[in-house]
Amino acid sequence: MSRDILQDEAKQPMAARKNCPTYDYILIDDPATEIEGYTAFGDSYAAGLGTGTTSTDSCRVGENNYGKLLHKSWNNDKIPFESKVCSGDTLIGLNRQIDGWNVKHQNESNVGTVSIGGNDVGFSDLVWYCIITPNTARWGSTNRANCVDAEKKARSLMQDKSGNGLQAKLKAAYIRIMQRSYRSVSNHSIQRVASIYSHPGRTSNFT
Repeated sequence: MSRDILQDEAKQPMAARKNCPTYDYILIDDPATEIEGYTAFGDSYAAGLGTGTTSTDSCRVGENNYGKLLHKSWNNDKIPFESKVCSGDTLIGLNRQIDGWNVKHQNESNVGTVSIGGNDVGFSDLVWYCIITPNTARWGSTNRANCVDAEKKARSLMQDKSGNGLQAKLKAAYIRIMQRSYRSVSNHSIQRVASIYSHPGRTSNFT
């Protein structure tokens, strides 16, 4: 998300963002922001599956995942870095990542990235049935029906405003990360680098 967009969104009335634990538009590449420690959480997007040499364990972490590249970009080996990413993880997996977060790094980290939710909404089914195989001669009609079903399931989860919906579960996970860091919530911010489930002109209530 560009700085201009973040600045524009930050100008919205607090009432529009009252459900956010805290909000600002400070970017991690801002020279005024001192990075004391960094932890990366997430699924295959964060794991960088296929980027360079990929690990052979179940998490399939690529050597050029964006968390590692981001840490390297700061050119400071003294900044502690912990990667908790794992391909295929859902929000249940993210909570396991949080539970397994090294206590020392919890206290050191003031920057974190999270990429999660795609597996919860069935991203692989959407890609397979709606993009890769919707018009094949043999399975076209069947796969199109499966595509529609996958879309309905994904939209249902994303639009669910209850405690079982994606929005509530994401918000709860974000808050858990901040609480585990042993730092005041007021010293943290969550940046929506890519908000693929948002609608233009609307403010997310789980930022």
